[in-house]
Amino acid sequence: MLERERHREVMRLLRLHGVVRLTDLMTRLGCSESTARRDLAVLEGLGQLRRVHGGATTVEERQPNGPIVDELRTVALGLRTSRGHGPGSTGTVGLLIPQRGYYWAKVLAGAQRAAELAGLRLVLGEAPDPQLEEAVRVRTLLQIEVDALLVAPNLHRLGDNRVLESLQGVEQPVVLLERSVPEAFSTRAVDSVVSDHVHGGRLAGQHLLDRNHRHLAMLGWPASPTFEPALAGLRAVAADAGATLVEHRLPWLGRIDHPDHPGLVDEALAALRAQGVTAVVCQPDEAALYLLEAARATGVRIPDDLAVITYDDELASEELPLTAVAPAKEDLGFTAVMLCLRRIARLGPSPHATQQIELHPRLVVRSSA
Repeated sequence: MLERERHREVMRLLRLHGVVRLTDLMTRLGCSESTARRDLAVLEGLGQLRRVHGGATTVEERQPNGPIVDELRTVALGLRTSRGHGPGSTGTVGLLIPQRGYYWAKVLAGAQRAAELAGLRLVLGEAPDPQLEEAVRVRTLLQIEVDALLVAPNLHRLGDNRVLESLQGVEQPVVLLERSVPEAFSTRAVDSVVSDHVHGGRLAGQHLLDRNHRHLAMLGWPASPTFEPALAGLRAVAADAGATLVEHRLPWLGRIDHPDHPGLVDEALAALRAQGVTAVVCQPDEAALYLLEAARATGVRIPDDLAVITYDDELASEELPLTAVAPAKEDLGFTAVMLCLRRIARLGPSPHATQQIELHPRLVVRSSA
């Protein structure tokens, strides 16, 4: 094989797997170790890859998670070597999420990117209906012999820990995604990665206080696992500043698009205005959408009469320029897969320390507040 052809094949493998081992290159290119090393050195000199111990990785643009990408690939490379696997066969992770859409689409995208870089197979399960037995879906994932489980239980938000209880006897590593580890479950070595929604609530509240709002409100559905921690953060900054805070909890009617929800938000807007509220934090985005429709129908001007900040940042657009608290959803999925990989690799001495990682949301300022 000519040098030009070898270089083209090296870059094709890197784009496909994110990392290549020197021994694999020797087999695929039909060359000696010295030739493979020389090819990698030439390509590194051209800025097309980065050599690591035992192989090479692609060159990433320096993004905030660049060091995480580097560590992920290093762990993956070491795991493949220790298991005798080739590219693309590090292991299998079973992922259980409430749904593919809305918030979870970006979480899934981050998880898929990490899995692709690490050579993990990601098997997806969904549990969109909280009335269904999620533990059955977990058992289905276990039947395909996954190496680790990445789980975001649906019923966990309602204090129902049956899914977690079903994992007590599971031998595979478990990582919780956007769910904290309950005290009763802490005896099992479980990692988790969550958004710091208390911090998100603080960000929203401080932004409104900085714009001289002294009468704030929180509007949304407490059934969401995000509502109470975001409210706690908002409550804290309001108390520190001596501002008033109205907590308006909407009744959950079973689904986000229930036809009675807009009417309940209409009533909420009237109540909040009667109490002198000038700024509202809504969670999730649908609450903000219903609120904007109610404001438009009653002549309330946004943000002149009422400033609005939404939480999740899924619906904002040029036509809907909502200031929003944006959790790092793709980073959540990426980091969770990285924790799975580290568990599969069993890095560090036994017993393995658990990791509970919190990621900070950011505030995206637009024209609604």
